[in-house]
Amino acid sequence: MRAYGEALRLYRGEFMAEEVYSDWFELDRAYYRERVATALERCAELQERQGRLGDAVLSLRHLLQIDPWRQPAYRSLARLLERRGDTAQAARVLRQGAELFAGEA
Repeated sequence: MRAYGEALRLYRGEFMAEEVYSDWFELDRAYYRERVATALERCAELQERQGRLGDAVLSLRHLLQIDPWRQPAYRSLARLLERRGDTAQAARVLRQGAELFAGEA
């Protein structure tokens, strides 16, 4: 958990986003984005196992900010919100995910 936390603290956003020719870095950017998303997923799993539901919710919210196309993250976030008793917010999260993916169909 400490290693994930340290790695996530080092993440400063999209790789070389300020570069004039930033599209040259898209492959690297996608690689680092995927690594961060995977770390956030893993953190959320570990936090949930430790009973740290609030931290797990924050990790999943951060994940969805970085990669809103991670469909399982919407379900995981909704499930955690349900466990915390926030059924209205859980329903909103599921609806938000459904609307995003329905727009792609």
